[in-house]
Amino acid sequence: MKCFYCLMLILCPLWNRAQPLVQRASLSIGDKVPDIQFNDLLNAPFTTTSLAASFDKLLLVDFWATWCASCIREFPKLDSLQQIFKDRLNILLVNNPKSGDDKKKITAFFEKKRNAAGKKFVLPVVLNDSLLASWFPHNTIPHTVWIYRRKVIAITEAAAVTAANIQTVLDNKAIAFDTKEDQMDFDFHQPLLENGNGGTPAALLYKAVFTKYLKGAGGAVGQVLSPDSLLLRKFYINKSVLSLYNFAFPKLASNRFVLNEELYPLLLCDTQNFQWKRDHYFCYEQTLVFGTSTEKQQQCMQLDLDRQFGLYSRIEKRLVPCYVLRLRNAGVLTRAASVLMPDGIQKNEDGYWVIKNRPIAALAALLNRQSGGKAFYPVVLDETGYALPISINLEVKDLHDLESLQKILPSFGLELIRAEREVDMLVISKQHLSK
Repeated sequence: MKCFYCLMLILCPLWNRAQPLVQRASLSIGDKVPDIQFNDLLNAPFTTTSLAASFDKLLLVDFWATWCASCIREFPKLDSLQQIFKDRLNILLVNNPKSGDDKKKITAFFEKKRNAAGKKFVLPVVLNDSLLASWFPHNTIPHTVWIYRRKVIAITEAAAVTAANIQTVLDNKAIAFDTKEDQMDFDFHQPLLENGNGGTPAALLYKAVFTKYLKGAGGAVGQVLSPDSLLLRKFYINKSVLSLYNFAFPKLASNRFVLNEELYPLLLCDTQNFQWKRDHYFCYEQTLVFGTSTEKQQQCMQLDLDRQFGLYSRIEKRLVPCYVLRLRNAGVLTRAASVLMPDGIQKNEDGYWVIKNRPIAALAALLNRQSGGKAFYPVVLDETGYALPISINLEVKDLHDLESLQKILPSFGLELIRAEREVDMLVISKQHLSK
């Protein structure tokens, strides 16, 4: 270090005769660095210096502030590197006015700081800089500029400042630095990725949006792939909380809920009461990277719903009273009369339900379909083991009229009986701090 400072003192008269420098645009890697004189220095045995004193060495310009913990953690390393490479390396700490530091604060800072040997750090500090900051704009620190033979050769994070990298540069060997690139127009106060703030939508990993009931928006469910095929947006417009949970747990029928009674006012909707809908319907939108597994999408939605509404949802095995579809006579079912209607499950002109070329499991699924605003229908299980499609005319207008179905189904070789079964149920309770 002594040789470094002696050389600086010898060159001081030359620096004082340097011509005034005209403000110029920012510098990039490969650009030639003009000379510049500094008249406000600290932590050095001189008060004036210039960049010209380091044009025959490797110069590291390190931007820092007293409040930057990661900057300060680098000081022992920088101090050690300066001692290792002596007069082949100069390190210049730069503290500009935007840091909020002043000469008094920085002086007090270096009075307290010590290196591993218990001595003060003797790395020179440029105070009140604005020109270097304009040449090398940044919005995060530490920010290190490498200048060698009067050219900018690298702009890096502090991690790149190592003895190995310095030696490689001094040996005139090629080195591929990872360039530090700051987004100078990034605004912490604005939403991420909107209008390019922080980057493009390609940087998005996950986003969830909840809104209150949107008057006049109707109700909808769907998904849209972004034009670049990078993101998948799934939306649920004006839906009840219970309905949103149905979408989050699609493998369970919509009548397989177990709710704490305290949740009834929130979850059991009165679909005929418009004010209730305005208070208890919500919109949810989920944006994910295209290709995210369906399971992952559902898990994210489940967690989002729980967090938003303060609930704890999970699937548990529960012993519940239910109805079971059984096969009494496969021959009768096979010989069931043909139905003169299109394939599917629908109502005929008399309002009766008709099944044509559909598995019995489809009938069970229909029986388990829950209507909003009503008490939960009993769970219906298909235990027939019958895999072939069936075609039958059910002379019932309400498929949830189970008593009528019990009378009609035997004529088709089926029966519907009461039972108890342990089945998967969606259990929702208030979220407690222990969860």
